[in-house]
Amino acid sequence: MTATAQLFDKEFALTQLGGNTDLLKRMLIKFEDEFKTVPEEVRNLFNNNEIKEAKLKVHTTKGLSGNLGLMALYESAKTLDQQLRAGVADDSMIELFAQTMADTCDTIKQVHLAQNSVPEFTSSVVNNKYYEEFIQRLERHEFIDDESLHKYVNDLDLSDDEKKHLISLVEELQYAKAIEIIKKLA
Repeated sequence: MTATAQLFDKEFALTQLGGNTDLLKRMLIKFEDEFKTVPEEVRNLFNNNEIKEAKLKVHTTKGLSGNLGLMALYESAKTLDQQLRAGVADDSMIELFAQTMADTCDTIKQVHLAQNSVPEFTSSVVNNKYYEEFIQRLERHEFIDDESLHKYVNDLDLSDDEKKHLISLVEELQYAKAIEIIKKLA
């Protein structure tokens, strides 16, 4: 098992999220919920020779874990990603990735329990079901199609002019400025 200090670098994660501890808590909980099954999915894809799909799952895990300060998982995903790209991945590396994910998810649960619970949020943007997904995709510099972009932006508490400006920023790949505007709503 990896040491807790290596599993989660809180200061780094907070730096990545502009010091927003509430956002970090929510993102960690969401990460644990959505990514805990990724190693099993990767193992199944690898065993079925669906390497491209396995690489995509590992690469996404690498990016998110790095941004959230989940350092041991980031390193494990980085190594597995490199091996999959080179076509030399094996069961032992996938097992290490799975164990590191399990340790990371346990750490997230401990951090969450240590903080008692996530507070109730009253801001409409924080309750927005697309808010976190939008922020995460922007942070990953991920392409966002027009339909998704409009879905995200229309669900924010912004005036029509502010929505047009935000859409323009995303279309011009000015993700940092877009994230800044969205986070001010929280």
